[in-house]
This record gives sequence, structure tokens and C-alpha cells, in this order.
Amino acid sequence: MSFLDSIKEGLGKAEQAEQACKEVAGVFRQINEDLNTYSKGLSFAKSVSALVSATAAIQRLSNPHKENEFLDADKLILVLDDGQGNKTTCEVGGWRQSVKGYPCIIQYEGEEVFCFSAEELSDAIKGLFSSASFGKKLKKLLSSPTQEDSP
Repeated sequence: MSFLDSIKEGLGKAEQAEQACKEVAGVFRQINEDLNTYSKGLSFAKSVSALVSATAAIQRLSNPHKENEFLDADKLILVLDDGQGNKTTCEVGGWRQSVKGYPCIIQYEGEEVFCFSAEELSDAIKGLFSSASFGKKLKKLLSSPTQEDSP
């Protein structure tokens, strides 16, 4: 294999990773369309905890040449926006995503689900959404004072 073949292979892998990340973003887009029809202002997102943010910054400083295996986001949250600039969030699960797009790892109720495709990711998130812990957190979020104050 020549060096040019290796470069082409690397570019191909970069394209695959980009496509996989777009697939994951598409799953989240579809979820948010569905959630918004359920309750206006409700969305689902990936987020970075303060601990992971600080740890990642320290790791980048201590070893700037080391590439991360996972993206920084480490939790899944529900966000309720009352349309007046007030947002209430609630953590509903753990999240890890490979820099290659897949696997994605979802953690909830003591389970850890590895996803290697958009279909597996959708199924795992459906499992999260149908869990008792998610239902309790959603119920609490929707009855939060911010929600009660909105028209």
C-alpha cells in the first residue's frame, strides 16, 4: 500500500465518521420534533457535566497531542423552555459517543446500552423514554414552577 492509498483510506474513514455523527444528530432531531408535539418547548439534548469539562481541559493541557476516543458530552438531558428565556433542565441518563460517530453508549437505571447504528440508538432511547425513572423526571419537569407560570 502506498502512502497515497493510506491517505485515501484516512479520508474515507473521516467521511464515515462525519456521516455517523450526522446520523446521530438526525436521531436527536427526530426525537425533538416528536417531543415538541408532546409539549411545546420540550427538547432532548446531550450535555457536558462540569466535572467532564474540567477533566477534559486538564487532559488537553497535560497531553495536547493525544486524541480523545469519545466526544465530551457525558449526559442526556431534558430541557423545558417556557418561551420567555427561562429554561429548566433535568438529567435523564448517561451518554458517551465515539469520535467516529459510533458506538454511542446510553446509561440509565443501571443499564448500559451500546449502539452501533441509528436504529439501535433509536431503540435504546425508546427504552430510556419508557423507563420509570424517565417518566418520573419528565412528570416533575413538566410540573415545575416555570411550566406552571407560562400561559
